[in-house]
Amino acid sequence: MSANAAHDPLETELRWLGRLLQESLRLPVYARLDGAGIGTGTAELLWQADSPWSPAYADPAEQMRAVIGADEPADVPVLRAVGFLEHYVVLPVQRGGVRQAVVVIGPAIVARPSANIAENLLNDQAVPRRDRPKWSEYWNRLPVASRMQLMQIAVLAHWSVNRTKVDVSDVLRSSFPYAIPPAVREAAERTLSDEREASRLHSGYEFERRMLGLIRSGDTAALMKLLADLSYLNAGVLSKRSQLRNIKNLAICGIALAMRAAIEGGLYAEQAYTLSDLHIQHIEELGDALAVEAALLQAMLVFADRVAQTRRDAVSRPVHACQEYIYNHLYEDLTAQRVAEAAGLTPNYLSSLFKQETGRTLMNYIQKEKIEEAKKLLEHTRDSISAIGHRLGFYDQAHFVKAFKKHAGITPGQHRSRLER
Repeated sequence: MSANAAHDPLETELRWLGRLLQESLRLPVYARLDGAGIGTGTAELLWQADSPWSPAYADPAEQMRAVIGADEPADVPVLRAVGFLEHYVVLPVQRGGVRQAVVVIGPAIVARPSANIAENLLNDQAVPRRDRPKWSEYWNRLPVASRMQLMQIAVLAHWSVNRTKVDVSDVLRSSFPYAIPPAVREAAERTLSDEREASRLHSGYEFERRMLGLIRSGDTAALMKLLADLSYLNAGVLSKRSQLRNIKNLAICGIALAMRAAIEGGLYAEQAYTLSDLHIQHIEELGDALAVEAALLQAMLVFADRVAQTRRDAVSRPVHACQEYIYNHLYEDLTAQRVAEAAGLTPNYLSSLFKQETGRTLMNYIQKEKIEEAKKLLEHTRDSISAIGHRLGFYDQAHFVKAFKKHAGITPGQHRSRLER
């Protein structure tokens, strides 16, 4: 270690904090100072006691570097999982609003894998049979900590290192972002538009009950905390050869249950089915069991969030049924008579009820929904303005432009131009 490094205030502070965290948590702690050469004594600090280290790496420091990777840590701690079941807490060290170091706590394991699951996982990773006993010994020596415990450790460590308060939900949100990726969102909107235009519409028990109840009620915050302790390691075996295939099968079952709970919570059935299809397709493309588990958590949160959005505009059952019918048949010629028949009401009664609950006339609502759909087509397709108007049933381009400006405040051309800037 250089003389300058020996007197660096941050390094001195991290040496004290790192040892304190390691002795208190009984987990390895690693720190990398920014601006120093990786692999030199001035760059890395490590407190490991007698903790086990992965057979996949030459030494502990190499394992920790792989955990950090090339990604910049967020402003709050994150949980990071790797392909062999290990979980870590990764947190930035900030001084004066600038990141100056990274601290890693771990590894830990959320549950010990059964013999079958361990064998499947090693099959997925193509680990030679001669090396498999090392992995069994490694997993058996790793400390067990649930996701909730690790997130609480992250909150405590972040306060100890940065003197900044964060909540468990902040850590979960940073670790498992549930926003739909742009490509998936765009595919969803295109698929929903095309399917409706063509009228091609989709025709642990206590834990499960609580989870589905939270999705049904749209309680995203409570669902986040409940999912923190979810692990599919020993949930059941639906594939005897591969842990990756096994967890994909379990995830597909979970998404199917979440989809039905979301429909019961008020999400339009066609929207729920399409989201389910897209999430399952995404999961099938993944090649890592932990990535599948993260994608499942994202899907659960997306369903709950969509239900919450629907509930913010809560209406009576007849009006909700009309809104769903309009959503599913938006590319068709919708009249008050047709919508009323679908809801089993008279046109006059429906019009009165609709205006009372939504503040809009039925026909104004239909036109507004067509314009909202037109915005999506302008964003996600290259169709001309006249073609989009025709698809949505406007009798000519002038009629479409007039209606668009009435509801959006700008013309379709101006809307598309803004997106292209």
